[in-house]
Amino acid sequence: MMRRRYSILVLALVLVVAATTGVATAAASPENPCGGTDGTTAVFYLDTDERIDGVQSYYPGTTVTMYVCQDGEAQQYPTAWGGFDANAVDGVSVESERENSIVLTLEAGTEPVDPKAGVENRPDITGTTIQIQTGYRAESSVADRTMRFPSEEASGEFEKAERSWLRSIDTVRTNSTVLSNVSSDATNSSAVQSAIAALNGSELSQRTTDLQRSVIPAARSGDGQAVATIVEESNSTAADARTAARESLRSYIEAAEQRRSAAVMRVRLFVGGGLVGGLLVGAVAGYALSRRTLSKIEIDRGVSTATQYSPKQVALPLVLGILALLAGIAVGALQWPTLFEVIL
Repeated sequence: MMRRRYSILVLALVLVVAATTGVATAAASPENPCGGTDGTTAVFYLDTDERIDGVQSYYPGTTVTMYVCQDGEAQQYPTAWGGFDANAVDGVSVESERENSIVLTLEAGTEPVDPKAGVENRPDITGTTIQIQTGYRAESSVADRTMRFPSEEASGEFEKAERSWLRSIDTVRTNSTVLSNVSSDATNSSAVQSAIAALNGSELSQRTTDLQRSVIPAARSGDGQAVATIVEESNSTAADARTAARESLRSYIEAAEQRRSAAVMRVRLFVGGGLVGGLLVGAVAGYALSRRTLSKIEIDRGVSTATQYSPKQVALPLVLGILALLAGIAVGALQWPTLFEVIL
């Protein structure tokens, strides 16, 4: 499910970047491009055949068709123009040349743009400048540059998403280090339990998706390359952090298994020792008492063959031996609380 969501996000990003930063394939074709003009004038049209008036701002990546008019008539390119020097104009690139016009793409970094400055041999040319939409700005630590967004809301959402993502990355890295360095006798410490809880609550995958979604509007403002950088960097960094987390959990599990093995051995020693001790105490005590009773019987029978023996004389050593056995087991049983602490 996560892979499918990521694929959809990347596809959407590619479409946005392609739509906003790719080479223009369309151009304006107004029926009367120089209508209403006098003298030598440069006019500009959007792909919708709407003439640019110099008041409205346009995003970088916008396609603009430029005409040079002389007394209301479109002049042939390049002969009547005298040529066009793109190096003389900051903020535009030439996409194509046509019979009476050239197609330009607006670029970021310069505001306003004055394409008429590139028309050669027409020092008297007039015409409007083109305002570039710089949008709302946000500093990106991931891209290490200033990002532009079409609205204050989009800029704020990106800043919030990036902060959350950076905190999540820091949480995973910090707590992965804690688990990587844990010793077998500290697998149940409060620091380790806090580290595990922090890793479970980091939501790194979701925060990465949120960051990448929040940066897409910047592509519409002409920051397509920066958007691609953030997507690639966030994916790479998150993957490295997840790998480190998996390795740290593996180290923790190994330490916990060592602790558990030691605990099992202690259980065996305590319980086994209690049983053996009880058996030894019971056996020794029972043997001594039995031997004493048998000696007494032998002496009594030597004195008189009429001596009588009751079952109590034989049962007493047996009872005392059982009590000694239970006492030995109790010694081991008293250790169980400590053993449970070790295991847990």
